[in-house]
Amino acid sequence: MQISDLISIGKLGNAKQNKGLILFRPNRNFKREYLSIRDVFLVFTDKRVRLVTLDKVSEAKEIYLSFLEKEIIAEIKSSVSVEMMITRNDMKTINKQDTDYDPVGKIVVFEGRKIGVISDVFFNNAQDVLVIKLEDGKEIMVPDVAEFVLCKESDTIFMQKIKDFFDL
Repeated sequence: MQISDLISIGKLGNAKQNKGLILFRPNRNFKREYLSIRDVFLVFTDKRVRLVTLDKVSEAKEIYLSFLEKEIIAEIKSSVSVEMMITRNDMKTINKQDTDYDPVGKIVVFEGRKIGVISDVFFNNAQDVLVIKLEDGKEIMVPDVAEFVLCKESDTIFMQKIKDFFDL
């Protein structure tokens, strides 16, 4: 396995600690469900990779983590930044668990009117991307994230903030 086979879900902070727990700063597209994966990879700035087992997750205002491998705490503290990563398969599994909803063939509504139909969907190593065949025959691609997808119903997907995608 290569580092390129892994997907970053956030960084571990070396500054804040709380009773053996390390501060976790999630990436922008982080899903809480990613922390249900027990075996994660830590990638250090010098490109060393350690497979560790997530032991405890503590959430209040911030997320703190601990690992079964207690000696890793010293390594994390001495590093500037440690990337926490999961495999593409783990991410895909979590993302597929979110819903069994198949968007292909669904009508897309934007600003109150039908703009097209979902012709395909693919995973880009971070999230699903919806391929929308527009009424004029052109295609646009929109990430399947809450920023753009308002609501999914049985035969319709309602979108927002996608105006800029038409100009690409």
